[in-house]
This record gives sequence, C-alpha cells and structure tokens, in this order.
Amino acid sequence: AGVRVLVPRASSDHPICTAVAARGGIPVPLPLTRLAPAEPAAIGHALAMLPASAWVAFLAARAVTVLAEDRRPVASLVEVARTTSDLKVAAADRRIALALKGLGIEPDLVAHPEGIVSLAAAWPVAAVPEPDRAAARAPLSAAAALLGDGPAPDLATLDPVSARRPRVVLLGSDAVDPRLTTAVRERGWDVEAIALYRTVPAPLEPAVVAKALAY
Repeated sequence: AGVRVLVPRASSDHPICTAVAARGGIPVPLPLTRLAPAEPAAIGHALAMLPASAWVAFLAARAVTVLAEDRRPVASLVEVARTTSDLKVAAADRRIALALKGLGIEPDLVAHPEGIVSLAAAWPVAAVPEPDRAAARAPLSAAAALLGDGPAPDLATLDPVSARRPRVVLLGSDAVDPRLTTAVRERGWDVEAIALYRTVPAPLEPAVVAKALAY
C-alpha cells in the first residue's frame, strides 16, 4: 500500500489508475503518447471500401469518433452497404459498440470477453458465393452518390468479385494487433487495415517528468 505507480496515461480517471488506487497504490499519470490524425485521405478511403466489403471491424472507440467528426454520412453509407451487399459490422468491445449505436449503427458482432483476442477467436469462417458482377457494382454506385464531392471509389479496384476472398476492413490506429489480422486471414478473408489515427510520442516538459518520478 502507498506505492507510487507511474501510469502512462493522461488522466487520473483512466481505468488503470482506478485499478491501482483500488489496490492501495498511488497512481501517477504521465502521458507518454498522444493521438494524431491519420492521413487526410484515410477517411475517404475507409468509406469508399465499405460497399465492396463483407465486414467492417471497429477496433477502437476513437475510430468511431473520427468518422463521426467527418462531414460525410457515415451511418447512411453503412446502411446502404448493408442493404445492397450485406455488409456486417463488428466491434472489439462494448464501449465501441455503444459509440456505433450513437451513430445509428447496430453491430452484428461484439467481442466477448472484450478485446482483440476475443474478436479474433469469434471471427467467422468466410463463405465465398458465386460472383454476380452486376449486383456487386450496384452498392459502389450508391456509395459514390452519398460521398458527394469526397473521394470517389475506384470501381476496378474495389469490385469485390475481382478478389478471390471476401474483404474485411479493420478500422483503428496505425498499430493493428497482428493476432487479429492473422486470425481473420486464416479464416479465409482478405484483410484491409486502415489507420484513422496515429499514436505518436507526447512532448514532455522536464519539470513534469521530474515531478512524476519524484518520491
């Protein structure tokens, strides 16, 4: 009890700090990283991929927030893809699922227990239907109309029947857990990971570091 524990997080309200305090420790939050936007084209690329994909998996609540802050109609794009190409939505935990529901998107799969490992274990085996090229192109046109003046999907590239495997789009940070991508590929899916934000080193003032490390 009373042991100081350095926690590389920004807030004392973080669950790790709460857990340390519950066990009698003294949490000392010190943010070592910060979130930064991904490349500007990442959101447009992610949205354009939806109608040519079988699944989209949200790996972090921040990924949902990034899409929610974009001016394009994310929920409408997902709904169009669901009705025209049977897109399904997965969430890595309940917090992500709640964020999606806030946008009007009901997840088809929520990892339980929560986390990437559980999501990988629950991922279904791919079933590859006979290709219908005309039907496959219809949702792409609908998505292009919703995107408006945003990046237009490349039909030649995004055509789902041009690939041998159905596609899964993973939306999260620039550091996707390789256990998930490996598990999904092993179940017969083509995986496209898109980083909607990046984790970068946070600037640290020497005085702040010295105070955090002082006993």
